[in-house]
Amino acid sequence: MFFVNKKEIRDLNYNKHLSETGFLETLDFNARFKISIEAPTGCGKSYYLLDYLKRNNIPFLYATDTLFLMEGLANRHGIPYYCAADRSKEEERQLITVYQHIPRFIRKGMTLIIDESHSLVTDYSWRRETVENTLTAMTGYDRVILLSGTPLLSNDSAYNGIEQVRAIPNEVSKRKLWVTRFSQNLEGAILQLAGMIKEEGYIPVLSLLDKSDKLDTIIERLPNHGFNKIAVINSLTNKKTRGKDVKGEGEMENDIEVEGDPGYYDQLITTGKVDADIIITTYRQGYDIKGDNYKLIIAPSKNRHSYTDIIQVMNRFRDCTTSEGYLLCNNLYEEQEFNYQQVYSTILNKITQKTRTEFNRIQTLEKDYRAIKLDQQLNCNYFSRFIYSTLYMNHQKIANTTYNNMNNVAYNNLYRMKRILETFNIDMELSKDCMDLKEEIEVKEKKKYTQEEIDIAVDTFFHDYAYPKEKGMPVLLDIKERPIYQTINEYYETFHTIGVPSCQVINKLKRYLITPQKMKSIKKVIIIKFGTDPSIKAYRLMLLRAFNVGERLTSPEICKRINNCRQQVGDSILKEKTAVEFFNLLFKTKRVKMNVEGKETWGREIEKTF
Repeated sequence: MFFVNKKEIRDLNYNKHLSETGFLETLDFNARFKISIEAPTGCGKSYYLLDYLKRNNIPFLYATDTLFLMEGLANRHGIPYYCAADRSKEEERQLITVYQHIPRFIRKGMTLIIDESHSLVTDYSWRRETVENTLTAMTGYDRVILLSGTPLLSNDSAYNGIEQVRAIPNEVSKRKLWVTRFSQNLEGAILQLAGMIKEEGYIPVLSLLDKSDKLDTIIERLPNHGFNKIAVINSLTNKKTRGKDVKGEGEMENDIEVEGDPGYYDQLITTGKVDADIIITTYRQGYDIKGDNYKLIIAPSKNRHSYTDIIQVMNRFRDCTTSEGYLLCNNLYEEQEFNYQQVYSTILNKITQKTRTEFNRIQTLEKDYRAIKLDQQLNCNYFSRFIYSTLYMNHQKIANTTYNNMNNVAYNNLYRMKRILETFNIDMELSKDCMDLKEEIEVKEKKKYTQEEIDIAVDTFFHDYAYPKEKGMPVLLDIKERPIYQTINEYYETFHTIGVPSCQVINKLKRYLITPQKMKSIKKVIIIKFGTDPSIKAYRLMLLRAFNVGERLTSPEICKRINNCRQQVGDSILKEKTAVEFFNLLFKTKRVKMNVEGKETWGREIEKTF
């Protein structure tokens, strides 16, 4: 558990279930308290709380991070739930809901329980509004209980005065995770490994967080490898939405999406068992799979599993505490000294302390909103993004940034991941196996446009759509008529929002749209050059400080400096070729001969920055 304001942690011991500790019986549910309970996944945290509170008729609001988990708990315990799609139970004194609705019940005298509370840190970057509202609402409840098997807290004032309780099993069972290499492509590795698991008499469970076409390819090929009943649950591809959006409540960001036969979803919700040859899910937590004949495949792709994701998915198999899993990853695995709690604390303290220094500097300015805003624009640095114009330090964002940096540290050397996971009773080792099946991927044919077609489409888009829209006049073009108009609009909206002049947008589109990959790179570079978000401005300033006009740099040095900047903002590491291409798009450069340690080599000279 990570918490900067260190307090004594109270330990509870049990044999099999958390209920054996009798901890809830020691609490006064008429008094004020705030407690964080750290307990391993599978020890019956939710069952113990819901059963005890229901049996003793104690009013409570049990909040989960997804509708999926909300429905499952409500069904299992016979407790009503409240969500946007069903508001009929609002007056009930015992309710299960999702985070978004926590503020609605502040004055109801309920005890608030927040399940999977680490999500308030891990998901902050993409669910900021929900997390902010949850933290604010927490302070309005007299009694708050946070639950997590992978707890993360921050220095946010919402956690002030919290008591920390840690449940420790008397006997520890370790799960095995094999780091498995692959020589061809990830899709082929997944199919080959799934086939091996099937031959051993087990059912593969694939955890794939990607929204890419990998999932479509895998599903299409699985029957060729002997898999006929394929359960795809919450796949985020072909969407079937359960529930509805309610303006201002943002519930859709957590809504349930089911691909294929929704009966698989219902089976998992109601019984914990799925009648299938293979299970594929993008869910990280909030479900149990009953039975002891499963083996897990974790496939980090564009969206990588964080260390908390790995811990959560490894612990979905409650009936088999020694289940095995495979992590398909080719990253470095090299033994070294590594204390992840110490590294985490070091990163967190460094960011917090330097943000505090910047915060104190800003406080010395005249207390004028515009003067402070101007100073933040002129003197923006990496730590400015944690300070807001209303002058408060965003400790939740600091914790989230630290968490993201920690995941980058772990993936840079998987042995570090091993040291993290062993704290949560997962033993990770490097497998001798290597998946070498190459799956031939049929690239979906896309319409290729000539330069003339692109020029005409861009001119038509701006003349009949963009310019009239900017002037508040009726638009003359339905951009849904042709895919190329929709593509142009995506770039236009991005560039227009950050203030890029239309003439420059037209020029970039006509010049680079003929090569879509180059156009995507140009988009990223323009966002860095013109973006107004504090984090983008901080990134921009770091890049400008890292490179100077007239410098001559080799490719390895360029790569090193680029990645140093990216690491500081929690971004992924680029390979040398990609880093140099990115560098050449950022700055105006020319190819030059250089002498490095007596050897002549080629490099790049910076002629102009931005």
